[in-house]
Amino acid sequence: MPNDKWCPFCYATEESATHLLLDCRKGVASIIPLTLWETWKERNRRTFQHKLLLPSAVLLLIKGEAALWNRTGAGLGELVSGDDDVH
Repeated sequence: MPNDKWCPFCYATEESATHLLLDCRKGVASIIPLTLWETWKERNRRTFQHKLLLPSAVLLLIKGEAALWNRTGAGLGELVSGDDDVH
């Protein structure tokens, strides 16, 4: 199990805002869609289930999902390749 201090995207260095936003090749490409997705899910949870999570809990969900993507080898390019016609 990875140590929580390491970047959940690359596990190559300790996690920091600078690393995540500027240095991590996997981080920037994945963190934006992950953040949007978890924010949307929280919006739906509040609207339809009348439940809410604290922002810190949503952040943990984002980090957990990032670690899952990394473990499965699914990068953003593989998830949104443009090969699938969604219309």
